[in-house]
Amino acid sequence: MSKVARSPPQSHGQKPDPNAAGGGALGGGEATTTLRKRKQREPDHDFTAAFASFTTEIKTCINDWRNEMNHSISKISNEITSVRGDLDSLSAITSGLKDEITVLRSDHTKLENNISLVQRKCSDITQDISELKSSVEFTSDQQIHLEKRLSVLETKFKSNCMIEDKTKSLEIRMDSMDQQSRQCNIEISNLPEKRGENLVELLQNIGTAIKFSIPQKDIIAIHRVPHMRSDNNTPKNVVVKFTSQTLRSNVLSAYRLAKGLTTDQVGISGAPNRIYLNEHLIISKKLLFRECRSAAKQHNYKHTWVRNGTILMRETDTSPVLKIYSSTDLKKLRARAEQKAPNAP
Repeated sequence: MSKVARSPPQSHGQKPDPNAAGGGALGGGEATTTLRKRKQREPDHDFTAAFASFTTEIKTCINDWRNEMNHSISKISNEITSVRGDLDSLSAITSGLKDEITVLRSDHTKLENNISLVQRKCSDITQDISELKSSVEFTSDQQIHLEKRLSVLETKFKSNCMIEDKTKSLEIRMDSMDQQSRQCNIEISNLPEKRGENLVELLQNIGTAIKFSIPQKDIIAIHRVPHMRSDNNTPKNVVVKFTSQTLRSNVLSAYRLAKGLTTDQVGISGAPNRIYLNEHLIISKKLLFRECRSAAKQHNYKHTWVRNGTILMRETDTSPVLKIYSSTDLKKLRARAEQKAPNAP
């Protein structure tokens, strides 16, 4: 701001110039009066000019101040507007941050709940694992105990298998010996039974019918034997023991050559019935022979017979003869027959 330059004031106590006074006195009174008046107006004119200059300078300073203040106010207003915009932006950002903080708090709460749930589940899993571990340990102990028992049982089983094998071997030997003891025997089935019958005479009549003489001296024993089942109402079978196996075989050969024997051929009255002559088999062989005949009928085997205690089967007149010693052999025969069945015409 510019400073106002003031004119120095004139001193009103200044003494009049003697020369001026003398000149006035010399010139008369009017001149003197005119000079005095002119001298008195000059200070007022200077003051007015100085005041006008001062006023102008003041106005100029005020205008400068006003311009500077307006510029400053405008600048401040712009800055305030900018600050308001920044505050609005900051307020929006703050609002967004508040929302995000709210969401974060919600997520944090959910996360805490999830963590609590996971912790509970972990606790449950830990408990389950502990129980499972105990169960596994118990199972392991049981397994060890079972393995020990199994080892003992295996030892006993092996021992029992050995005993069973020995038992089977003994049974086979006993069956073989039992069958061998019957090698001179024949068994007559479906021969009518009556009180006071003469079995020797009936046997000799059978010999006559099959054209093979059977002297009484060649008969060691003859008798009827009970059925295996008590509810069997058919006549009891007759067992005949001959003096030799050769004689027994010859009688059976003659019977087969006769191709059938009936009751009327041996002098038994009534309706004629078939009479059958076979080797005298032990019970196990009889049961096996019965199964063989059933299998032969099922799978179309033409011949099933017994020779010297051995069961024989033949599918056709020209096919090979199969020996059946046990039910295992019969199972093999059935399996082969079933394999051939789909390919049959």
